[in-house]
Amino acid sequence: MQKVSVTDACGLSESMGRELYCANPFWLVENCFWEEINGERVVFVRDRVDEKIYPLFVPKKVENQRVDFVEMATREEVDDLRAQGLRFKETHIGTEYHYLTRDVIEMKGRRFAAFRKRVHKFKQGYEFKVLSEYPKERVVQFIEDWAKTKDLKSYEPLARSVFLWDLDNCINYVSLIDKLPCKNIFVEVDGTLAGFAMTCALTKDTFVALQQKVDVSYVGLSRFLYHAKAKLWPRTEFFTVGTEGHTPGLALFKEELHPAKKIDLYFLSFTKDAA
Repeated sequence: MQKVSVTDACGLSESMGRELYCANPFWLVENCFWEEINGERVVFVRDRVDEKIYPLFVPKKVENQRVDFVEMATREEVDDLRAQGLRFKETHIGTEYHYLTRDVIEMKGRRFAAFRKRVHKFKQGYEFKVLSEYPKERVVQFIEDWAKTKDLKSYEPLARSVFLWDLDNCINYVSLIDKLPCKNIFVEVDGTLAGFAMTCALTKDTFVALQQKVDVSYVGLSRFLYHAKAKLWPRTEFFTVGTEGHTPGLALFKEELHPAKKIDLYFLSFTKDAA
């Protein structure tokens, strides 16, 4: 078993063909290992709770599906494994949100009235500059300052753990900007970084919104960045922003953006006494 590197991350991501956030090259480099088993490159991840290493997704080959645990499975995979007669316990771990790129670019209709109003409020209310590159050290400092505004004492233990783990990922993603293909947006207001978004390709139909951080004092900036990053990928049908990650209020925010589809994800435990 070997750590996923920047050299093999894009190839692994493409070979998995999964339209899920955690299949993107940046996430794989930061969190995953891989091993070739029976001619299949199986990707593994270290679990955030017990620190053990499990397959990230259900292996494609049946002979590789005899495992003790799977970190992430879709409802379709759960049903398929049960149809095979396998016994396991499933635990819902989150819901991944996918959006139609065209919807967020065009912002048409009553559904997007509030979204459209926020975008225009930012555009009309501030003198700003949109950049495709920015000094890495200033981006990292922005992330660290953003994190300090969060009241982690109000988070449940699991939510706090996930937040800190994701924070490390986000900081490390910045170091990979020049090493992995990506498209990014940085917004300055009066010469100061006010917010940014990173994106990368996933499949021919889906791109990933890797991370977005904003200074919330700039009204409408968050929606503006959603609109702007969608415009980077006009020929890609969908984009995913990942799950709500147990973060208070994040699920509501993602629902307000009118997802085109939501994918429930489950942790699978193939124990002897599983129902």
